[in-house]
Amino acid sequence: MLVFFSNTSNPLLTCRDDELAREYSNLRGSYESDWYLPCYVDAQLVGRVIEGLKRDKAPGLDGICAEHVYYAHPVLSAILVVIFNWLLMCGRVPDSFCKTYTVPIPKSSDSVNMLRSAADFRGGVVMPSTVQIILLVS
Repeated sequence: MLVFFSNTSNPLLTCRDDELAREYSNLRGSYESDWYLPCYVDAQLVGRVIEGLKRDKAPGLDGICAEHVYYAHPVLSAILVVIFNWLLMCGRVPDSFCKTYTVPIPKSSDSVNMLRSAADFRGGVVMPSTVQIILLVS
C-alpha cells in the first residue's frame, strides 16, 4: 500500500505534467461561471455621492452620520459597491434599511405660539447614511 501511494504522489513523477496542463488549458478556455455579478453601481459613482452627502445632519437609527462615511477609508466605497450591486441584483434590501424616524419641523418660523395643530408642522425623515447613498446611486 505504501509503495502505491508513494508512486502516485511522487513530485518527481512528471510523465503526466504536459497532459494535465493541456487539459487544464482546454477546460479554462471554455469555462463560464453562473456567479456573474452585473455592475449596476461603480466606485466612482459611490464616491461622488458620498462627497455630496449633506453633513451636520442627525445620524440614522444605526448611529452613523454622513461624516463617518465621508471621512472613512476609501475602501469603504469598494465595499459599498459590492453590497449595493448584490442588493440591486437580488431586488431586496435588509429590514434595517427600512427603519427611519420622522421629526416634526415647524412650517413657520414666525412664532412658537402659532404652532397649534399638526398642520403647522412638516415631517423630516431621518434615515441611515447607507440608505441615502443607495437611493442616490440607484
